[in-house]
Amino acid sequence: MKNVALKLFGAGLLAISLTACPGVVGNTAEKGSGDLQGWPSSVEGKLEFVSYSPGEGAVVEASANINASGDFSYQLPNPPKSKLAAFGGLPECLNVSNTEAKTTSVGIVAYEGSSASASGTVTLATYDVTKGATVGGKMAAQGYVDRDVRITGTCTISGVTTEYDVSFKKGWNLAIGTVMEVNNSGQATKLKITAATNLSDEFKWWYVDYSPSQAARPKLFPQLN
Repeated sequence: MKNVALKLFGAGLLAISLTACPGVVGNTAEKGSGDLQGWPSSVEGKLEFVSYSPGEGAVVEASANINASGDFSYQLPNPPKSKLAAFGGLPECLNVSNTEAKTTSVGIVAYEGSSASASGTVTLATYDVTKGATVGGKMAAQGYVDRDVRITGTCTISGVTTEYDVSFKKGWNLAIGTVMEVNNSGQATKLKITAATNLSDEFKWWYVDYSPSQAARPKLFPQLN
């Protein structure tokens, strides 16, 4: 499950291919509840919040049951030091205030019914992630840092210019990617990355089932190894 496009908690939001139900309210990076957009009607299931630990590969940090309406609640534990890694793989165009800071991030996979195989992924966004990026649209991803750290700079990678002004606080954080510019194909070409600990009610949890168009699945965080 390694993907270069997954390189801020561990280089940037290299690709986004991302109406109107009530948004999530009072949620944080660490805990809260949600209502899956696009979840199959009358189907129960579960979510897994998966990190990538040095030497261990994929690690399930937390799981959450999904009811037949697509509702769930989540709480992420503070990971032990052994599961954290340095901010690795960041390009030279970025400045890190504390190079001793260690981190991990999670991606979310979903299981329909009692299946042992994941059926799809879940993405936090302010717009329908299956229909292409929109200017002003935002994505969010969850990550943990063991101390306060700031990351700044502007990078252009694979035709995407990304500006970073990220101040992470010790604990669980949200990296927020805002689309500043898109091309005629609906792909983001200019992004701005900021940070938050609380999740505003403009965000929704989008369920996207696995399909041949895996490349369309949005990614925010870099993997750690």
